[in-house]
Amino acid sequence: VAIVWTVAFFGARGLLFAPAEPSDWYVASVGTVLVLPALMVRINEGGARALAGGVVGVLLIFLCVATHARGWQWRDEEQLLLQTLADCPECAGLHDRLADGYVERARHRFATARELPGTPEAALHVEAARELYASAVVHLEAELLRDPDAAETWLLLGEARGALGDRQGVLEAYERARLTDPWLGEASLRLAEAIVSIGGTGTSRESLARAVDLYAAAQRVDALQERDFAQFAQRRTRLGNFEAAGEVLRAGI
Repeated sequence: VAIVWTVAFFGARGLLFAPAEPSDWYVASVGTVLVLPALMVRINEGGARALAGGVVGVLLIFLCVATHARGWQWRDEEQLLLQTLADCPECAGLHDRLADGYVERARHRFATARELPGTPEAALHVEAARELYASAVVHLEAELLRDPDAAETWLLLGEARGALGDRQGVLEAYERARLTDPWLGEASLRLAEAIVSIGGTGTSRESLARAVDLYAAAQRVDALQERDFAQFAQRRTRLGNFEAAGEVLRAGI
């Protein structure tokens, strides 16, 4: 029975549960598969095995239900925020809360897609993430109309635009974040990465030099992590500044 259930589940999974979280449904299937054999084993022939299978299965099903409950909670909150926004367009903070929720879930979708490379589920997650980022852009831009000096909001807008492939929009958002808060090292770092990413292997020397200056600005405010120091050194190497690249690596160490 457990084997039949598993085959049927995974056979129908792509058709019936495509909009859902594959990982969540997988947890539910594992829990069910473990519970069924436990229920079929007679106590006098395998009491410990039945008990262990039942406990593990119930635990996994509980985790699945808890995961989906968080999803339901966000959907309720989203509807409430949208309704409040419709009733009170001038109320502060509503666009921010909606955008934060969309971005958080988009990041989760992209992370899940990276765990399922080359699968139909990965493509569905990527598509869902882009839709979430598109919704976030609407609310982030609305929030910036109300408060154009919110540097963190500009950063989120740059992230969302980047996920949607808006290259010029990414650069504009990160530039505005830097102008709004010159001491925000994260803005300098993201702008540097965006410049190099957009240019690829054909990035001009002028763009590389601009990226190097931005990495240096981020370093001055301690915004660089270990990986960032390596990237910074690589950019300087491409410009032929080998001694300076070595200094960057030593600083990172």
